[in-house]
Order: sequence, then C-alpha cells, then structure tokens
Amino acid sequence: MELARSCHYAVRGLVFLAAREHLKAPVLLHDIAEGIEAPEAFLSKIFQSLRASGIVRSHRGTSRGYALARDPEKVSLYDVIVATEGPATLHRSELVANEMGGPFAGVWRDIEELVAEKLRATTIKELASLPGEQFGGKA
Repeated sequence: MELARSCHYAVRGLVFLAAREHLKAPVLLHDIAEGIEAPEAFLSKIFQSLRASGIVRSHRGTSRGYALARDPEKVSLYDVIVATEGPATLHRSELVANEMGGPFAGVWRDIEELVAEKLRATTIKELASLPGEQFGGKA
C-alpha cells in the first residue's frame, strides 16, 4: 500500500502536535509546517480535512492555530488515512477480485483486514513517543 504525500504530512503534523507539552494550546499552521518541513499551503488543505474529520480543531482570534480535538491516544493511523485519503485506500478487495479472480480476493481481503487492524491499533501518541528524529526530512 502506498500512501499519498498528504497522508504522510498529516501524520507528521499530528505527531508534531502530540509531542508538544500543552496539547490543548493551539499552534500556528506556519509553525507546524516549519516543524515538519512541509509546504504551508498544502498543509492547510490537509488540516482542513483533519478538522472536518474531528481530529483537529481550529482556533481563531489571538490564540489562533490548530490543536488536537481528541486525545492522541484515541487517534489511530487508520483514522488519519481515512480522513486524508478515504476508506477505499485501505480496502481494494473488489478491485483485486475483478483483476485476479475470486480465490485470491479472499486472501487479499484477509491481508487488508490485518493491515487495517494494525493501523487501528497504532496511535498518534505511540508515534509521538518513539525515539529519534521525527520531523526532519521530506515525505
């Protein structure tokens, strides 16, 4: 499975927010983009999708920016992929069935479910707590 650059930036942006000491304090989009080395205009569109999915919330006024709308322990990679790319990205069994035939489609469906299970079990909080350089480099 290959994920779009938007999904990579979404995960990195959320990890950036989750790694901050004050989770509820909004962070300027410019600061997030700079912190994860992402184009700000592109990140703006990604964060609109994350806001529409209830993963982040936006703040206006003097303390404007973005903050996590949910505890990072309750935001899974699956949630982020669905918010940025849609559920069809993870479930392509019908496409495989049409191309490869019925028997292989059943095996592929099992594989998809295992991948989806792992993505549901992996949270933004877990990723934020991993050691090492989290934000450097391009997606």
